[in-house]
Amino acid sequence: KTVLVPTSGIFKDDNPKHELNADTEAFCNALNCIQNLSSAGDNTRKVLRDCENLIDSLVYYIRRTVDDKNADDKSTGISVHILHNLTYEFEPELPKKITRCSSESQKNVASERTRVGCFPRRTAKVTKDPEEESPVLKEQTSPQGSEYLWSSITMRLYLSLLVCSQNVTTQLAAIGALHNATAGSGEMPKVVAATLKREKDTLKVIETFLQKKDENLMKAAISLIRNLSQHRVFQSTIVNKMLPEINNLLAERKEVVPLCQILINLCWNSTENS
Repeated sequence: KTVLVPTSGIFKDDNPKHELNADTEAFCNALNCIQNLSSAGDNTRKVLRDCENLIDSLVYYIRRTVDDKNADDKSTGISVHILHNLTYEFEPELPKKITRCSSESQKNVASERTRVGCFPRRTAKVTKDPEEESPVLKEQTSPQGSEYLWSSITMRLYLSLLVCSQNVTTQLAAIGALHNATAGSGEMPKVVAATLKREKDTLKVIETFLQKKDENLMKAAISLIRNLSQHRVFQSTIVNKMLPEINNLLAERKEVVPLCQILINLCWNSTENS
């Protein structure tokens, strides 16, 4: 608290003395220690997630450097890496703050089944819109602590870093955080996928890393796309916008296994895609 909070600037308006106590070198050193701890295991990550003002300070600092067009700042990269680690297998700790949208198509199905008519067994096939089926966040206007790990604010921040930062380490950490947040088939990954889908340029931003010379960035981007391809809300968009690039990479025999998994995911829930 004596290092992270003052230097991050999170409470500078409420406590002007924090600015006087700011120490950028100590801040960077403290972040390095926390980064190491965040890699130590599940129990340590849980303790860190519960630390008062830790995640809040990290997110505030990253937002500040992005706003100041200083996204390549060393401490920013370390902060993103910590969030990347803290997002790993976070879902079991997620509060019960996720609900599903009650789509009109589901209501139509229910009413259709109970409708009496001359041909009761013949019902029109109702096509569900993946956007309507997507869960929505019951997030606070001002998230606190671990709420930031699945907040739309943080997801947009990662996308901003992918655009603004030229630091490969920071880019890898941002992609990794998105990867962790969308991994699996539980509620949180679905929520985050729906949040990312609402951001118009998500796939466009990610696709640029498929064309990067840095092989690690390309692999990270492919892994993220593989996660997104599991979610119906993204499948048709990936088919329409990214399939040529995926096929080109397959033709070059790059990352064949994860690319094939993407294609399998795209076909799994949709005969139209296959």
